[in-house]
Amino acid sequence: MSGRRRGQWVRACGTAEWFAHLLLGDCFALQGALLLAREHFEQAWQYYEEVSKKQPADTDIYAAYAAVTSRALLAPVLFMLGYPERARRTNHAALTLAEQHPHPYGTATVWYFTAALHLSRQEWRQASEWAHRVIALATDYGFPQWIASGLIAAGGAQVELENVQNGIAQIRKGLALHEATGAQTLRPSAMGHLARAYAKLGRVEEGIALLAEASEIARRQNRVLLEAGLQLLKSRILLHSNGVTAHPQRRAPQRFRAQEWEDDVEAGLHSILTVARHHEAKMLELQATVTLCRLWGYQDKKTAARKLLANITGWFTEGFDTHALQEANALLREFL
Repeated sequence: MSGRRRGQWVRACGTAEWFAHLLLGDCFALQGALLLAREHFEQAWQYYEEVSKKQPADTDIYAAYAAVTSRALLAPVLFMLGYPERARRTNHAALTLAEQHPHPYGTATVWYFTAALHLSRQEWRQASEWAHRVIALATDYGFPQWIASGLIAAGGAQVELENVQNGIAQIRKGLALHEATGAQTLRPSAMGHLARAYAKLGRVEEGIALLAEASEIARRQNRVLLEAGLQLLKSRILLHSNGVTAHPQRRAPQRFRAQEWEDDVEAGLHSILTVARHHEAKMLELQATVTLCRLWGYQDKKTAARKLLANITGWFTEGFDTHALQEANALLREFL
């Protein structure tokens, strides 16, 4: 085999390897195996580093795409693992690489996951801005899947910004386009956004029914963390619709059993906590703990709530500017 042919063969094998790491990382992330997903995304990144050391002036296009995509997909994994600041830095690295090695599809990938990360951080305006960038770029280059993804993300952000009807229209349009491609990946999360919108419009029962359907789809897709996230949304909608808001009026201690909805919500939250701990999804554990402690505060179980909340907030070492940690620390101060 000639030296040139050998070099081509080695490059092909290397390309197949990083692509396999990306695919495996994506599959593990969808299934909630966060540590395995992180490992494979890091392996794809190492491919880029190795190639860029050998030819820094003209990095292989495949290596650049591996770098951009691996960073983009790693950021939400790090966020779910409980490292919001590392997730932010990783996302920034992906955006920088996308500028250095422009590739329309890779750029659309990074921009979408940037929007998704802002949604996770509850930074609605930034999420909306990045989602609309995705829509514009994907429209220019004819990427229907990214148009659909951008519309759903933009719609979800608009719902939280109180542009509810506009948000619903965008979500429905994005979901229709997504399903027209034969895909189903985004259906459960899109239904979650719609359920949130319905709840804001006072159509709570419709929202709860939609979440039940979305949870069943997520279960069939073996996406345990997404299913748990939808259950968490259901719990929050039920709490809010029953008057348990950020600063609820505490219910007096009861001599009789709690209302049925309280039992259902508490059971669901304990189930979410079990899933989150099993998968080391610290951010989901934090969010579920805050929701459970709001319920306990309403039930005047202040001591138990304070202990549980202090335990999970004490684990975090970064990301104290995120909404989830600010909410948790504010609630903890209420229980002191």
